[in-house]
Amino acid sequence: MKILSADDHWVVRAGLKHILRDLEGAEVIEVSNFPDATQAAADNPDLDLIILDLLMPGNTPFAGLQELRDAQPTVPIIIFSILESREEVLRSIDLGAMGYISKATSGDEIVDIVRRVLAGEIWIPRDLLTQSTPAVMQDRMHFETDARKASSIEELTNRQREVFDLLSQGKSNRQIALDLGVSEHTVRVHMTAILRALSVENRTQAAVLAAGYQSSAARGRAARRR
Repeated sequence: MKILSADDHWVVRAGLKHILRDLEGAEVIEVSNFPDATQAAADNPDLDLIILDLLMPGNTPFAGLQELRDAQPTVPIIIFSILESREEVLRSIDLGAMGYISKATSGDEIVDIVRRVLAGEIWIPRDLLTQSTPAVMQDRMHFETDARKASSIEELTNRQREVFDLLSQGKSNRQIALDLGVSEHTVRVHMTAILRALSVENRTQAAVLAAGYQSSAARGRAARRR
């Protein structure tokens, strides 16, 4: 397994390399800036994973991510960042990242998330998704719960709503299947129906929408209790 680790702090790279030793046969390529990261991605077509810090020299955060995505369009990218806001998470996922890890995350959690992403899952930290967002930033969010989508959510079947609610908790298809006592195939069938009903393109957008919907519903219930 070949992993590109891009971070401008050597201590972070060293720590991450040590953590990734738990992944059997992991070979870690280290770079410290965006130009070197893009070059390394182009020079290593057999990469299995890219772990990227957004704040590095040589480019702006999201332009650098886009260049890496273009250089290796099929390789999963995990953002490993000190930035911890909903905007950064959504923007990164929108540009093609498959995971977002805070640098405050423990080593065991990092390895678990890396394994999930390598298995095809998308990892979004739910606590960041449910952050309140300043009004000035609302028009920059791609997957907010508008009235039309809220209406579509209400029209989901009971089982689809159960899947949707568990999706809002950041659970994988496997975890949802275990919670509901059904097969992963059944969960995938429901997930396809949910994507179609909500007019979203993928599971990531549905998860963001679910987290936003649940957060809005919780605020509404709190307001009614006052």
